[in-house]
Amino acid sequence: MLTGRFVKLSCAVVAVVAMLCGCDLLDCTGTSSVKLRFQFNDGSGNECYLADSLTVLAAGTDSILLNRKMMAREVELPMSYIQDADTFILRHAGEDYVEVDSLIVGKDNFQYFESPDCPTRIMHTINGVRCTNEWVDSVKILERKVGFEGAIHLIIYITE
Repeated sequence: MLTGRFVKLSCAVVAVVAMLCGCDLLDCTGTSSVKLRFQFNDGSGNECYLADSLTVLAAGTDSILLNRKMMAREVELPMSYIQDADTFILRHAGEDYVEVDSLIVGKDNFQYFESPDCPTRIMHTINGVRCTNEWVDSVKILERKVGFEGAIHLIIYITE
């Protein structure tokens, strides 16, 4: 027959083991970051690599989000947490030319809560995109929800 003291001790051990295992087994998406992903396509709609370097700046700040990436085909960029729109300055440069375009991404921001053990994350829903059409011809939205899934959100069609 089990004594009350043994039952209490057993319950305490089980509770501690469950808490320790629960923390180890919890896979917070905090290891993944929320980023806007886009790819470049040529005028025919085929994926393409930019011939020279691409630098991306966050408008209104001194932040360089991507610095002189060569042969860019896909790009991942962080998005702001509070603003209703993010403006990215895309600078495509070679030896004898510099092309600058602005990409304005309108969005709704919402909090994502997974568990008390995980940080709250900010996710986004894209509600519109426009560009200044200097070297970017047009932009197509593929996936409006910007989260952890890693999908391509935008297709940027470049002029040739």
